[in-house]
Amino acid sequence: MRILKFKYIVLLLIAIPFLGACNNEDDIRAIFVGKSWHLSNFYTTNDWKDSNAGKPVYRPGSEGLIAINKPENKDKLIINFQETTFTGKGLDSEFSGTWTADGKKNTLNMTITKGGNSSDKISADFINGIKTVAFYRGDINELRIFPESKKSYMLFYIQK
Repeated sequence: MRILKFKYIVLLLIAIPFLGACNNEDDIRAIFVGKSWHLSNFYTTNDWKDSNAGKPVYRPGSEGLIAINKPENKDKLIINFQETTFTGKGLDSEFSGTWTADGKKNTLNMTITKGGNSSDKISADFINGIKTVAFYRGDINELRIFPESKKSYMLFYIQK
C-alpha cells in the first residue's frame, strides 16, 4: 500500500511541470482589446529586449514631455483598441484604422484608414510611429511599440 501511495506522489510531482508550463505566447486580447493606452515618451534603443536600454527623447522638464503630461492632454496621445480596429488622438488630430497582432512573434500591424495628419511635431511623430509599427513588447500595464528596425519605440501606459 505504501509503495502504491509513493508511486502516485512521484507521478504527481513529475506531472506538475507539465500542468503549469508556459507557452511563451502573449495574451493579445488582454493586452489590446478594450484597452486605452496613453503615450508616455519616445525612446531610442540598441537592444529592444532590454527594458532599461532605452534613452528618452524628451527629458524631464522639456517642453515635449510637459506637453505629453499636461493634465488637459490626458485624453490625447492615446490609442484605443477594439476587436480589430483602433482609434487614436494626437494633440491636434484624430485618426482610426485596423490592427492585427501575433502574440508568439510579438508582431503588430496598425493601418490608419481615416485621419492621420498633424502639424504638431509630437502628434506627427506619434502618428508616424503608429504607421511604421512592426513589433510590440508589453503586458496589461505597459506597452512599447517598435518600427521594423527596433532602434526606437514609443512607451505607453494604460489610461486610467
